[in-house]
Amino acid sequence: MKGGLVTSPNELGEAFLDASGRGVITDLFLDKVERMKTEREGDFAVLLAHLTAHELGHLLLGGEPHSMSGLMQAKMSEQSLTKMMQGNFGFSRAEQKKMRARVMGAELSALLARNQAEK
Repeated sequence: MKGGLVTSPNELGEAFLDASGRGVITDLFLDKVERMKTEREGDFAVLLAHLTAHELGHLLLGGEPHSMSGLMQAKMSEQSLTKMMQGNFGFSRAEQKKMRARVMGAELSALLARNQAEK
């Protein structure tokens, strides 16, 4: 399983992928989110929600690298944190499309498997 190699004390979470690049599980480091909230006077719930969405993005996008901006960027700038706190921060359209396709593909696979099992 890929992942599990936290190399920076500033990393707030990590995602684990299987050999095929599909997301399996993610860890969130709440102590680091709490520290970030204290250092930057942010709303813990907002930070945690965005961190959770970011890590779920890794699970759904697979082995794709971080983006240069938006919710999937690796490091949050002050400008990004401000946008996040204002609720103006999200996935890019391309990321949304890929995640939607991944979810729809999984739903179709599950449906086909159920239909096959019923025969």
